[in-house]
Amino acid sequence: MVTRTRARYRGGTTSASLKTCASVSTGRSAAAVLVGDSTTDIEAAHAAGVACIGYANMPGKAEHLAAAGADAIVTDMSDLAAVVARTRKPESRLSWVEPGGAPLIVVPALALTRWRGAPVDFDPSDLDTWGDYGRACQVDGYAGTLEVDDDQALVLGDEPASTTYLPDQRVFIRWIRADSEEDVIHLIQKAVETAGWEDAGTWTTSGPARLFDSTLTGDELEHEHHLSVDVAAGTYLIRTAYVEGEDATALVLVQLVQLVQLVQLAQQAPHAV
Repeated sequence: MVTRTRARYRGGTTSASLKTCASVSTGRSAAAVLVGDSTTDIEAAHAAGVACIGYANMPGKAEHLAAAGADAIVTDMSDLAAVVARTRKPESRLSWVEPGGAPLIVVPALALTRWRGAPVDFDPSDLDTWGDYGRACQVDGYAGTLEVDDDQALVLGDEPASTTYLPDQRVFIRWIRADSEEDVIHLIQKAVETAGWEDAGTWTTSGPARLFDSTLTGDELEHEHHLSVDVAAGTYLIRTAYVEGEDATALVLVQLVQLVQLVQLAQQAPHAV
């Protein structure tokens, strides 16, 4: 069971540990399986969020590997293929960005080099030293914006939640609570159609953007997991909603509605007599 629950940003965390957490928890493959013959191998698999099989190649190892939390144990490599097939987690159908405990940020591609993330030497007790990451942490609610020189970044705040983006509906899906990705996917369409939307201001972007952990700098994404956010240049109304399904699945939605569309809808509406 993969159950994710609400968690808020924690103070007193160094930028180094934040970046380590982000690099470990993002970009992982749900189909990956680690095979190891030591307890440290099992611990590494847990840290990376992947399934792990212990290889007990010496007497007494099986007990130690089991105690460390191995998902399965083999004593003969000829059994490995069958055990891997049973242990491997299903391949993810959506691409998710996993935060390392920080807000996620959506920065226009033209402004990426100007987003500086968390300084290496910032003081956890002094918010003024947290740089752009600190500015993102101060955004209240599910979403807000920050100036990045002449451009704007969109902050996905409140919840350090796994997040994906659906370009057809211009909506960010934030996984707050669910036992599986299938539960999330099952709820998405109904959630978008029935959500009690709340306005969260506007976002003006110079064009396509990138979604990533706000502790990172925009020019290091080549080596960090991120998502492309396909949006045209313009100004968008930001709408947010918290939605729960019947099976206790919970999502936060952040949708972008182009202001031109709102004007067109208003013009098409019948005039009051």
